[in-house]
Amino acid sequence: GSLGIPSAVPYAEGANVRQAIRDECELEEKMSAYLAKYLGNTAAVSAAPDQGKYLDVSITEVHATGGGAYSGTKWMEVQGALKENGKPVASFRAKRVTLGGGWGSCGAAARCAKAISKDISKWLKDPVDGAKLGDAK
Repeated sequence: GSLGIPSAVPYAEGANVRQAIRDECELEEKMSAYLAKYLGNTAAVSAAPDQGKYLDVSITEVHATGGGAYSGTKWMEVQGALKENGKPVASFRAKRVTLGGGWGSCGAAARCAKAISKDISKWLKDPVDGAKLGDAK
């Protein structure tokens, strides 16, 4: 069956993300696009999270300091759950760290979003509750 995903992955309430990142990086749309890409034909943008299978996912933290491409470690954290008819089946936390290296804040965050989307697509094949994906501890 098909899996619903948000058309734009939202920032979680109280997410630790600088306003500049929110304004400039378009991570909500990018994350959704990466999920659609890695989940393949099973993914469908859905506005009905309470029907069928739905990936409820939100961005909880983006750490990407300003100051050019070489400003050290950057990371992104996401939390989510696979839901069926509105009820959680299994939840996860995902984190990816990147060491900058010529990427601006948005580029680094997008790389993390891409890696996290891959991690989630693998997890969905065997969704274990409470899973920690990628670099999540």
